[in-house]
Order: sequence, then structure tokens, then C-alpha cells
Amino acid sequence: MRNREIPPLKASEIEHDLHRFTSPNHHYEPPKN
Repeated sequence: MRNREIPPLKASEIEHDLHRFTSPNHHYEPPKN
């Protein structure tokens, strides 16, 4: 039972979200000055 673990699909979304916040100069995020 891996209820705590995020499903593959969700993980992908989460990763995208994390990348959005971690990448300072993303294509859909303004640069953090």
C-alpha cells in the first residue's frame, strides 16, 4: 500500500510545478531579480 506516494501522473504535474518554482528563468515565469 503506497498511499503516501504520489501517482506517476500526479508526480509529473508536481515535478512541473517544482520546476516552475526552482527554475529562476523559466519560459512561463518571469526572471527573479
